[in-house]
Amino acid sequence: METLKHRTFLSFGKSAHKLYFENILDEFSNKKNSFSDHVSNWRNKKIRQVLIIHEKGKANSSLIEIQNNCSVAGLKVINFFLEDIKFQDYSKTLEAIEKIISIAKNESLALLFSNSDKEAVYLFAAGLILYIRKDISPEQAIKYVSGKEVVQNADSILFGFEKHINKNYKIPEHISQFLKVEKDTTDSKLTSKQQEEPVKKENTPNTQITKPKENSKSVISNKDIFQASRWTIQLKLMSIISGIIVFSMSGIIILATYFFKNDNEVRVKENNIKLTEVISMKVKTDFTALAEKANLIATTIRQEFKSNEQKSL
Repeated sequence: METLKHRTFLSFGKSAHKLYFENILDEFSNKKNSFSDHVSNWRNKKIRQVLIIHEKGKANSSLIEIQNNCSVAGLKVINFFLEDIKFQDYSKTLEAIEKIISIAKNESLALLFSNSDKEAVYLFAAGLILYIRKDISPEQAIKYVSGKEVVQNADSILFGFEKHINKNYKIPEHISQFLKVEKDTTDSKLTSKQQEEPVKKENTPNTQITKPKENSKSVISNKDIFQASRWTIQLKLMSIISGIIVFSMSGIIILATYFFKNDNEVRVKENNIKLTEVISMKVKTDFTALAEKANLIATTIRQEFKSNEQKSL
């Protein structure tokens, strides 16, 4: 039997944030490990949010204990229902993928699940990569996450998800036929009288599907899963603060220049008025003195001297 090497984390581009896969829920159910060890490991990885995968309506005591311990350790817990990530409803699966991407833009996070849900979780991870990377095929996404060289029947639903997010995608013929058979089988189960009874798992091995050669694309790169913006939060904050400072200083300078200019104009006008008053007073004084001198000269000329000696003078 082929031994598959599943990835332990996915990197989200240049931001260095990661999505870690932690298959540890069974450990806490069996009391095999201490929760503090995992918390210490998560802190070293700078993980501040934990996503827990479990079936809807089946929150047992160990799961509640994990949630409480995470809260005490300062970790934010987000519950993901197993039914929402198994591609039963593409819209809900897409919503879960977008939620994880939005969180991973800002910080790393851990995805906790049990061993029984391992295949569903890694198929969901393949869908996550398929949504982020538009230049890869479902086969490459599955191989990148789980190491499978050949796509199996259980993985064919990923092709339907690719068709859901990419309307121009054409599902290979052999995959399309299998999806049709699977859909018909599901519909018949829903209309049967035994649809409320629990469905037993079949022990038949998965039929292998040959990988088509025409859909081969470039090998996915771990660094290119998510392209972070070059405008980091620090750069944005610095830009905003710098803009506020420049705007404030410019406003102060403009106001100071305006009032200083008006004040100078008023002072110049006042000085001109005072200078004009001084000049007018000076001219008036000069004219008065000149008039007095002229009057004195005229009076002297017209004066009659009493003696000949005075006349000779």
